[in-house]
Amino acid sequence: MKLEKILRKGIFGLGFIATIGLPMRISAQEIPQNLMIPSEYNNYKQHFMQPCYNIKLGDYYFHVHDYDIDQDKTMDVSELYPLPIQSKVPLFYGFDLNNNNMIEDDEIIIDKEMDGWNGNEEWLVPKSLEKKINGKKYLTKK
Repeated sequence: MKLEKILRKGIFGLGFIATIGLPMRISAQEIPQNLMIPSEYNNYKQHFMQPCYNIKLGDYYFHVHDYDIDQDKTMDVSELYPLPIQSKVPLFYGFDLNNNNMIEDDEIIIDKEMDGWNGNEEWLVPKSLEKKINGKKYLTKK
């Protein structure tokens, strides 16, 4: 799994996430257009699912917040915060773009700076220029 390999290496090249001084800003709800996430995900924070939980990926632990956009009691968006939590902004965002109730490596956005939605986020698996999602074509950044 690509995400686990990145976590083992250390996303910031330092080998341990918690050593970074993390900003404390709350992320905006509007997703930057350069990531080309379908617009129905823009206000996902309004659809919080209870309860939150913790997971282990590789050698790292994360606190997870899930969101249910279409109110079908399944997760559509996940935010992963490194533990111990030192920021109000997640490190990873997962979007269930193909509606299979799973977040796969090619549906994960990483915010290495943990500074909220501002356009410097990147797909964990780089996207091609055109990608079909649920039968629709979305132009993605180069």
